[in-house]
Amino acid sequence: MDESLKYMLMCEKATDIQRRWKCEQGDWVYWKKKLEKVRVGIHVVGSRIIPINNDRYSYHVQRNDYNSYDYAERKDIIWLPRQDQLQGMILEMFNPYIHLDEFYKFADKHFDFGSLEQIWLLFVMNYIDEKGWDVNKQEWVSVRGD
Repeated sequence: MDESLKYMLMCEKATDIQRRWKCEQGDWVYWKKKLEKVRVGIHVVGSRIIPINNDRYSYHVQRNDYNSYDYAERKDIIWLPRQDQLQGMILEMFNPYIHLDEFYKFADKHFDFGSLEQIWLLFVMNYIDEKGWDVNKQEWVSVRGD
């Protein structure tokens, strides 16, 4: 799982993908307020975030001898999609056999990105949202051929 700052920034700025998020157990999120990466519903280094509804989450930390609770608002949480979740987005929208070949060609051109999550995010954003990552501006830009 890519937990790099670059991937977090790419995910944060992928607002179309962030809007599609339906919180599920096992999801990775980054909580901006606490500056922590946590996994939804599963303990990771003694902390977990639990959905209350789609806009509010309970953040539970268990240390040696005490429990601590806090609440997170959706606007403060960045979803970090796993590779399988990004692949699932393509499967929902397109014929997977055609796009698997296209992905390999696409990945070959973007090997300089640090992880398969980053390349799959680029691929999803390119094919679904028609956007590409501008390395200099550090944001998503339109790649439509208007």
